[in-house]
Amino acid sequence: MALLQVGQVTGDFRIDRLISDEGGMGDVFEAFQVSVRRRVAAKCLKPAFLHHDDIRRRFEDEAILLARLNSPHIVSIFYYDSAHLAFFMEFLNGRALDAILRDLQDGQQQAVPLPVKRAVDIVAQVLLALDVAHSAGIVHRDVKPGNIFVAENGHVKLTDFGIAKIVGRENLEATRVGIGSPMYMAPEQILGQDIDGRADIYATGTVLYALLTGQRAFSGRTYEEIIVKQISERLVPPHEINPAIPLALNDIVLKATQKKPDDRFQTASEFRNALLSVTAAPHGEPVRSRRRPIATYLVVLTGFTFVGGLSAFALWPSAQATGRIEVVASEAAEVYLDGVRLGIAPMMLPSVAIGERRIKLVQPGFMEIERTVMVKREETALVEAVFPTFGNVRVIAPEAGTSVLIDGSKRVAAPATIKLPIGRHHFTLPNQPEKVFYVTEGEEAVIGEVGGEKL
Repeated sequence: MALLQVGQVTGDFRIDRLISDEGGMGDVFEAFQVSVRRRVAAKCLKPAFLHHDDIRRRFEDEAILLARLNSPHIVSIFYYDSAHLAFFMEFLNGRALDAILRDLQDGQQQAVPLPVKRAVDIVAQVLLALDVAHSAGIVHRDVKPGNIFVAENGHVKLTDFGIAKIVGRENLEATRVGIGSPMYMAPEQILGQDIDGRADIYATGTVLYALLTGQRAFSGRTYEEIIVKQISERLVPPHEINPAIPLALNDIVLKATQKKPDDRFQTASEFRNALLSVTAAPHGEPVRSRRRPIATYLVVLTGFTFVGGLSAFALWPSAQATGRIEVVASEAAEVYLDGVRLGIAPMMLPSVAIGERRIKLVQPGFMEIERTVMVKREETALVEAVFPTFGNVRVIAPEAGTSVLIDGSKRVAAPATIKLPIGRHHFTLPNQPEKVFYVTEGEEAVIGEVGGEKL
């Protein structure tokens, strides 16, 4: 039974229809405010979360945060009904950006980007919203197309502050828990590190990337593959996918999506000003790739010697020009150079043929990280790889072989034990609504169903 129901009247508000009950912490209704005769939206906590204190507190926090923010690009809240755990806010006419992108790609064989001017306009408005939030000490933490609402007149609103963080305040989740949407999350957020507004800047940069190229910055077949790429893989420059993107705009996207927060734009206004400077200038000719041709060398593996128990080696090109590669990893991992296993990280590869080389770090039976590195004469190239923290998840069901969908993409046949990154996840049983669960370090999470009771 919902805390709000269609036809119900609570105070000054009449609940007219259910708009959405999919995902998130709340159900969204269209309502009518009788005294001023206007349509409003009502967001009500899902009944399943009524006795989850942390989620209930986070839902209440969203109402408080929205009330603190005054921006034409952030949805406005009118009233919080503590008796029904619902808040009433402005009703938006339009569509979420993810729905617009899905329609754009529907039936197309190739990625279809938005026009450059429209993409920049949407993101510039998102950055206005973030500038207000960050100035109030609030980090959104879940900037993605699904939380960007585009009105019929093109006006943009940033929505869903349900997992926002107040800077300087203790998180409701454990400090190592990274929550958000992995396709758009900053590396430091995935790793559960302390974050600030620059995590939102990274996420906004990945949204802009998707708008300009028609594809996500990082994609993969599994959740784990996506987050590893977010943490460690080089982003393909957007102009290499869509040559119509101006070079200056290409560089802005790359700066916004740098792995290290210090290398990004430091504020939302700085990011927005850079975007506006590009759209104000003539776009000129389509950008050509700046990728340099890679010289070809004759590489001969001369063998292995053992120094201090670690493998050392020499790779000699035809001109005997070499450089070095230093491999550093957050966890012990096997190191492969161009497909040849050399030892365990961390390690120094002292004599490597100059040119483009491929490094792969492997935790056997668990995860692989691949990096491309350019080795230069008598220089040391650094390869750093961060393996995210994972926890165990036990999947159970009354009938063996029951398919459980995890995070919308990973299917697991129960019973099974799998590993997932620390943080918040979702699972769905056949013909059942989506459920939220949390993976924490050092504890085993159990999901599924036993004797008709969903866990």
